[in-house]
Amino acid sequence: MAPTSRVGRVRVLHHCLSAPMQPREVPGAAKGPLGGLRFVAQANIDAAGVRTGNGSPAWAMSHQPSRRSAPCVGALLRAGALLMGMAHMDELGLSLAGMNAHYGALDNPAAPGRAPGGAASGPAVAVASGAAALALATDARGSVRIPASHCGLYGLRTTHGRIPLDGVCPLAPSLDAFGLLAADADVALAGARALLHAPRADAEPDEGGGEGAPREPPPPTRVVVLFADDAMRLFSSAEQTDLEPGAAAELDARFRESAMRAAAELGAHGGEGGEREAGEASVRCIDVGAHLLDAVGAPLAAFVPPTPPAGNASPGCALPADSPGLRAAGALLESVWAEEVSEALSDWLHAYEEIAGCPPALGEGTAELLARAASAARLPDGGRGVRAALSSALDTLLASHEEPTADGAAVEGARVLALLCMPAAPSVAPAADGALERGECGEEYVARGAALSALASLAGCPQLVVPTGTARLAGGASLPLAVSFVARRGRDEQLVCAAARAARARARVELGGAARA
Repeated sequence: MAPTSRVGRVRVLHHCLSAPMQPREVPGAAKGPLGGLRFVAQANIDAAGVRTGNGSPAWAMSHQPSRRSAPCVGALLRAGALLMGMAHMDELGLSLAGMNAHYGALDNPAAPGRAPGGAASGPAVAVASGAAALALATDARGSVRIPASHCGLYGLRTTHGRIPLDGVCPLAPSLDAFGLLAADADVALAGARALLHAPRADAEPDEGGGEGAPREPPPPTRVVVLFADDAMRLFSSAEQTDLEPGAAAELDARFRESAMRAAAELGAHGGEGGEREAGEASVRCIDVGAHLLDAVGAPLAAFVPPTPPAGNASPGCALPADSPGLRAAGALLESVWAEEVSEALSDWLHAYEEIAGCPPALGEGTAELLARAASAARLPDGGRGVRAALSSALDTLLASHEEPTADGAAVEGARVLALLCMPAAPSVAPAADGALERGECGEEYVARGAALSALASLAGCPQLVVPTGTARLAGGASLPLAVSFVARRGRDEQLVCAAARAARARARVELGGAARA
C-alpha cells in the first residue's frame, strides 16, 4: 500500500533515488501545464551537475558529472514540473526484474512484497507511492511498460525517434524510446504533450505551437479497438508458486475480464464524436500473431521457437503452444536487443578495463545478461528486413480499421483511431524473492514478456499501459491489473487523449454511483 503521510512519501522518494536533489524548476514556469508537479528521471538520463549512474556504480565512477540536462528533462521543467532527483533502475537497463545487486530491491507500493518490474523500477515506485506525480524513463523492450503494469500505473512508450535521445545512455538505439509513468491519465496526457511538443532545434518556426514546436494533431472522433486474443493467452500467473491453488487461474480470468472492459470503455468513450454504448462496434477480437505470420511469411516464421516436449517443463511454468506469431516476434526482439546491447556497451567495457586494469564490478545477473548478449547469434542484416516487413504488416492492419465509415459510407471529417489491445506484462507482479529470475520459469516469463513488448518495440509504435483495477487474493492482498494499447507510429497524443477521455467517463460513472449510494 502506498504511504499516505508526507513523511512516508519523502522516505520512499529518497529510497528510490540514486541522486536526490533540491527540487529544480525553471523560473516563471509554475503556471505551466505541469505547474508544481514533482517528477523524477531514470538514472540513465542526464541532469546538469549530476553523474549519470545508469544503475551501476562502475558506470557512475567512470563518467564525469553531466554538463547539461537532457532536452527531455528541460521540456518537463519548462512545463512547470519540479525535478526531485534521479531514480534507481536495473543495472545498465538490462533486466526487467526491478532489482539491482548494488542498491537493493525496491518494494512495489501497489503490491507489497512483490517486485515493481524493471528496468524503470525507481521511477515506477516513486509514482506508485505518490512521492512523484510523473516519471521520465526509457523503454527498449518493456522497461516502462512492465513496471507500469506491475504497479498499476499509466505508462507510455513513445513512438521511436519522435523525441531525440540526446543526453541518454545508449542501450539499443533502434529500440530505445522515451517513456512516461503517471498515476493519473490527465497528468500522463499533460506530460506527453510537454515532451512531444517541446520546441526542436531543427524545426521551422511556422510548425505551430510556438517557435520550433510541432503542432498537436486533433484528437480522434472515434476509437476502434482490436482485442488480441492470442496476446491475452500469454498472460499467465501459473508460475507464481506463492499463490494459493486455483488463485492463478482466477487472477488470469479477472485480468481478461478487466482488459475487455477497458477496451470497451476506450472504444465507447475515447473519441470526441459522441459516446457510444460500450462494445458497440468498437471492439473486435483478432489473432494478431497469426495475421502477422500470414503477412510476413517465412522470414518471421523462422523465429517461432520450438515447443518443448510434453513433461519437460518445470512444475508451475506456463508454456502455451499457441501464440506462435507473437512468440516469433519476441524471439526476433531478443536477437536484435542482444546485438545492439553488445555493440552499445562494448566500448565502455573495453575502456574501463584498459584504464582500471580489471573489468567493471557488475552484479552477477548483469554480467550473465551481458555474456548472453555477447554470445547470441547475430542476424544477417541486423534483422532489418524482417522488421520492416513486420512493421508494414502491423501498420497496414491498424490502418485498415481507421477508414472512417458508417453504414458503409464515408463520414466526413471523421478521425478514427485504431488500437491493438494486449497485456503489457506476462503476469501480475511476481513475488520479490527472485524466483522468476531463476531457472526455466524465469526464462519463460522473459520470453512471454518479450512477445508482448515486441510489436511496439520492433515497429517503433507508441504503446500505453492503462490500469484496470485490482484483483483481491484469498488472504486479503490486492494485486494491480493493467492492459495496454498499441497505436500506429506518430499517434502518441491521440492514444493518450483517448485513454484520458475514457478515464474521465469512468470517473463520472463512479461518482454518480457513489452519489446514489
